[in-house]
Amino acid sequence: MFLQIHSLTSYHATLLNRDDAGLAKRIPFGDKPRLRISSQCLKRHWRENLQDTVKLPQGIRSRQFFGRIVLPELIQAGVAETLARVLAKALIDAVIDGGVEDDGSLALKQPVLFGRPEADFSSAC
Repeated sequence: MFLQIHSLTSYHATLLNRDDAGLAKRIPFGDKPRLRISSQCLKRHWRENLQDTVKLPQGIRSRQFFGRIVLPELIQAGVAETLARVLAKALIDAVIDGGVEDDGSLALKQPVLFGRPEADFSSAC
């Protein structure tokens, strides 16, 4: 069963949501074009307000995740740097499909989003 709810809500006079050209997102609703607020916009607002009251772990979006987070934690845990690089590279190969720069920096070709629990787990392995 699928339930879809559409509603009109009055917001204060501000442009909450823009498209890639910077224009207001609009949709015809009834007999007039109306401003549209995407679900991503609403979820971002809820997430930011929730952060003020509940301490949630932040995600890490970076190309340097393995070189700046995983590698130093492995070294701090007592693993020799050369072995830590080999282990980090093996972890990259197991998790990321062919997206590593060839300069030895453990940088990914594309930014990847990891949560703090994943970062803590990867360095605990």
